[in-house]
Amino acid sequence: MPMMLGQRSTIASTAFSTSKWLLVWLVLGALLGCSPRLNWRTVTPSGAMLEVLLPCKPESAKRAVDWAGPEVALAVTGCKVDGFLFAVSYMDLMDERQVAPVLTQWQASVRASAGPQATVTSARFVPAGAVDIPLSVRLALQGMGVDGKPVHAQAVWFVRKADAARVRVYHALALGPSEGAEAAETMFGSLKLLP
Repeated sequence: MPMMLGQRSTIASTAFSTSKWLLVWLVLGALLGCSPRLNWRTVTPSGAMLEVLLPCKPESAKRAVDWAGPEVALAVTGCKVDGFLFAVSYMDLMDERQVAPVLTQWQASVRASAGPQATVTSARFVPAGAVDIPLSVRLALQGMGVDGKPVHAQAVWFVRKADAARVRVYHALALGPSEGAEAAETMFGSLKLLP
């Protein structure tokens, strides 16, 4: 039996109304998915001569490390959100010959956090104003932590000449239980060396 003109209009109107509501729910879902749980803010860690975006309110600390000879102060600024750790750190070295041993040990330490069977990919990472050296890299790691839980890490290291006497070594890290490539990309893309 053929449909009457009024029935077609009602069906079309119902379909349009349903698709409008579907669109409203999709947009609302997208907005809720973009909730401010990652609340990005520009951070300039004290004394770092560096600017970075972090997705949560950071805290800062210093500790002494002796990775390549005499103890040096390692300054760390970071925060945790949704099971992820986001951090940027730096140290000043008084001897350029310390740079390679420090970076080698630092990178080995981060690799170890993903376990001996970790999958690691590496790429060059030299932001504007940094010194181009072979150990300026970006690592992406997937593995298992010492607690047997999955570990995903994105990490970068780079170096700049702080002044005539000092070389400053930087490290930024996004570490969590699942891949956070998009957040790491935002963080690493924002790294800016200041004069």
